[in-house]
Amino acid sequence: MAGNQDRSSVTATVLGFDATSLLPSAYLAVTFPLSADRRFQSVTSWFMVFYFFAAAATVLLGVPAYLILKKFNLVAWCYGTVAGALVSFAVAPNSDPAGHQEFAVLCGVAGLLFWVIRRAGRT
Repeated sequence: MAGNQDRSSVTATVLGFDATSLLPSAYLAVTFPLSADRRFQSVTSWFMVFYFFAAAATVLLGVPAYLILKKFNLVAWCYGTVAGALVSFAVAPNSDPAGHQEFAVLCGVAGLLFWVIRRAGRT
């Protein structure tokens, strides 16, 4: 029984990290297509490009942040949200304030989404 619970916790954590990459990728592909073309094929193509970079940021910044928070038993919705927002400063440190605020909110929501999925898998 404990093995199944551990397995579901790991699965929920992996799915949470995947969702953390999927959310900003989908938002950016739909909201800011790099071309004026908003057809499904174009949005899907840009989604894959954005997902590659979002997944890289998640692995390089999100996973270490999670491991640090987990070590100090600070994995909670507020810390996930703040960690996500702080990741935005590392990813886009020189962007304009209005654009950066929107990106920080997006990353914060992605961190919150990670916590929600991870929490759902632990119960």
